[in-house]
Amino acid sequence: MSLLDRRGGLHTLITQPGDTVASALLRNFIPPTSVVTYCEQNKLVADDHVLDPAQSYEARLIEGYDLVGIRRLFESRDSSASYIRRRLSVADTGMLSMERTPLDLPSAAVHVEATVRETIGEFGLVQGGDRLVLGLSGGVDSGSLLMLLAAYRDAAELPNVEIEAATFQDFDSKWSETFDSAARLAEKHKVRHHVLEAGLAEEVFHLNRPMAQILMLLMETEDAHLAMYADHHSTRRVLEVYADRLGARKIALGLHTTDLLAGLLNSYTTGFDVGPIPQRTVGPYERALSPVPDDVVSLVRG
Repeated sequence: MSLLDRRGGLHTLITQPGDTVASALLRNFIPPTSVVTYCEQNKLVADDHVLDPAQSYEARLIEGYDLVGIRRLFESRDSSASYIRRRLSVADTGMLSMERTPLDLPSAAVHVEATVRETIGEFGLVQGGDRLVLGLSGGVDSGSLLMLLAAYRDAAELPNVEIEAATFQDFDSKWSETFDSAARLAEKHKVRHHVLEAGLAEEVFHLNRPMAQILMLLMETEDAHLAMYADHHSTRRVLEVYADRLGARKIALGLHTTDLLAGLLNSYTTGFDVGPIPQRTVGPYERALSPVPDDVVSLVRG
């Protein structure tokens, strides 16, 4: 498989047996949405197409991104490191540079825990007597946040800190792997686990049909691009209502830094006031946000 850059140069990409087009592109730090991929004789192939070793594939740029330059920033000469801490910097001239710090797994774990612990301490995100409601889907982001908050709770000399994990029950959650993972994580880290019934969203928003059904219908309209915002808003609001029932005023949500950045940029460019970072107050609820490295969970309180 190769990449055709904007100057007509061909660059060989690293692939593995069983790769789809999308997985091969991502392995080479190329967003699938930035290229279209062709098989031999200019046959267009989909992102989920499994690469055939007997065929040749060429990914061609949709727009004039300097993907070759971007990929070069992510290259590392230290192949023995389990984790590379990267910091992308943009100079006044527009030039990009990448700082790289190789870390082994124990050092990476220490780095993540220290980043979250220092952020909590600096901004007073968790204090003695606090009750936090954590939105726990069972996925990587919320699961990582649960482990980090539980570690902080156990290590910090703060009395009576309680963490309540809340998982939304959607139409398939009873049978999903992430739902089971949420329950196991909560039990392992001695956090009370609550399952929010699917009808709670309908009750909060006075709906006449399930929220999951409404979102699917919205996806079929010209306003499909707003479905994500409706989903996020309804999730946060239902979690606030449940926090009220528990007498809690602090809410914890795990968000990936890239998702967080996209949301912030969207808010700024559309004219909405997103409030200060890392702390903000919305109504009676305390919310805080603390981004950490791109592939490490971000701490978000509300």
